[in-house]
Amino acid sequence: MQRQRGFVWAAIILCIIALLFQFLAVCLPHWERYKMPMTKGSILRGLFSTCEIMEDDDDDGGAICLMHKTIPAWLDVVRTFEMFGLVLLFIVAILLTLYLLLLQWKVVLHMIFIVTLFVIVFFLLIGISVYGHNAHGKHLHVAYAFAVIATILTIVPPILLIVVCCFRRKGNVWIDQEPETYDQEFLATEMPSSSSRRSSKVGPITDTQEQRTASRASQAIYDQTKEPLP
Repeated sequence: MQRQRGFVWAAIILCIIALLFQFLAVCLPHWERYKMPMTKGSILRGLFSTCEIMEDDDDDGGAICLMHKTIPAWLDVVRTFEMFGLVLLFIVAILLTLYLLLLQWKVVLHMIFIVTLFVIVFFLLIGISVYGHNAHGKHLHVAYAFAVIATILTIVPPILLIVVCCFRRKGNVWIDQEPETYDQEFLATEMPSSSSRRSSKVGPITDTQEQRTASRASQAIYDQTKEPLP
């Protein structure tokens, strides 16, 4: 049981780490970086904003960030799937922790977590695939790497939960269902035996009553034989 809880804790920790990487990937404007040809500055592009970084020798430079006003359709798709992945990953990390700490192991809940995590992986894969296909590969920057790391980390928790399912399964019966099965088997086996014990106890009582009736009848016959003749 401790080994199984260890696998679940490992899945929770990986979900939290993946959540942090995904949060940084969505928030940071570092999905692409372009060098400005005429100056020493650079342009950073993210999912929601574009930043212009100035690197002048005369001063410390500065940064100007603006939110996207018009975006292409493919970037809107990336935004949608990456945000869905972030929100679902946050919900799963919290519920999985509460599930381990407060609730007992249930097959249905376990399967729901596994399916949800695979859905999150699917969303994140769509996001990084669409962005990588439409962006220039040599300009991809650190936030895109964070999104890829978050996707890879999210693949591991459902695999660990599947391993826990393999540990919790015994033949064709889930272990969390065995107490109920054992109770049914106990009732099926113990009820006839208890009734047989009751019948075995009642049997001697019935025989004793018959013996008493027979003894009383024989005693009556004996008493009649002892009476004097007129």
